[in-house]
Amino acid sequence: QCDSQALENTLVSVLEVRAADDELIIVHRGEYQDPYGLSGDEATVVETSASSTLAEQLNAAYRHATGEVIQVVVPGTILESDWCDDALVAFDELDVDMIALGIKSSNSRDLQYGFESDAMPQRRLTSEPAKIAGPMLGGTMIRRSTLECLGGWNSKIPSDLIDFEMSLLAKVLGLHVGVVEGALIQCQEERSMVLSHYEQGRSIGQLACEYRKKSDS
Repeated sequence: QCDSQALENTLVSVLEVRAADDELIIVHRGEYQDPYGLSGDEATVVETSASSTLAEQLNAAYRHATGEVIQVVVPGTILESDWCDDALVAFDELDVDMIALGIKSSNSRDLQYGFESDAMPQRRLTSEPAKIAGPMLGGTMIRRSTLECLGGWNSKIPSDLIDFEMSLLAKVLGLHVGVVEGALIQCQEERSMVLSHYEQGRSIGQLACEYRKKSDS
C-alpha cells in the first residue's frame, strides 16, 4: 500500500543486509514489477487483488513463509546491518511471543518502540522500551505460532489500527513482548493513513470498548 519506488528502496536495503537463510516474501497489489528478477530463488512474490487490505496482505505473506519468526518490513524503511541479530537470540533463549524493534522516523529525533501499556486502551506511542504493550507494525517480529493462535492480523478493522489492536490483544492475553533497543529501522516514509482523525478516534473508541469487555471477563 505505497508507491513502487518506496517498495524498491526498501527491497534494496533488505537485500544488502539479509542473511543467506533469510526468507523474503514480497506481497503487492499489482504495483510491483519485480525489476530485479527476485521471484524464484531470491524471493517469493505474491500478488493479491487490488482491493486487498493491509491485513490481508500481511496474512498472505506469513502463510507463504516457512520460518518460525516473522518480521514485518514496510515499504519506506531502511534496515541496519545487525537489525535482527539480538531479536533472534531473544527468540531462541527467552519465552517471548513477539519483539519490538526501535524505529527512527525521518521527521522525529526520538526512537519509538510501540504502544504504551499504561495508556491502554488509548493509543499512545512511547520511546521508553519498558513501557510498551506491543510493537508498531514496521517494528514487529513475531513467532509464527503466536500469529496462528491470534488468527493473523485482523482484516475486519481499519488498516491504520491493526498493530494497535494486536498490542491490545497482547495485553489482554498476557503475551510476552520483548524489546530490542536502538535505532535498528530507519523510517524514510510515513505510513499512509486511511482514516480521518475523527474516524480514527471513533474506531479506537470501539476497540477500547471491546478491550474493556475482554479485560473484565
